[in-house]
Amino acid sequence: FCDYFEFPRDEKGRRFYIRLHQLRRNLALLFFWEDIQGGLEILQYFLGHRKPSHTYRYITESCQGKVLSKVKADVTARKILTGHHDVEPIIDLIKRRYKVDTLSIIPEPDLSHYVQELIESGEVEVEPEFFQTPDGESYTITYKVTSL
Repeated sequence: FCDYFEFPRDEKGRRFYIRLHQLRRNLALLFFWEDIQGGLEILQYFLGHRKPSHTYRYITESCQGKVLSKVKADVTARKILTGHHDVEPIIDLIKRRYKVDTLSIIPEPDLSHYVQELIESGEVEVEPEFFQTPDGESYTITYKVTSL
């Protein structure tokens, strides 16, 4: 693929290739954070993992902080714009911080950028919370404002 489309070469004439394992991790990252109904169970089956915490560790162990915070911010921005109640503390913080009354008028990329700034500054946490149930380990994504 990279040869066919003649991707650029480095100073030594080498071409960078996309590794299959990179695609596998990116697919896992999207499945995990998009919170698709049944998505995590399907993902665990394909990856051969038994617990959601194992899948999350697999996703994040080689993921750069900037990439992970961007994904978290994108998911949070979508939840804000679709009116999910679990992100209300973040909505209140953004309204105060950026002095806006209505977030629905902010384009999604800008809103995602604001959320990413809050995540990277440590004022907002978007993390999975793992817990045991009678059926095994489960998780939920928590949205917390850590400073006001």
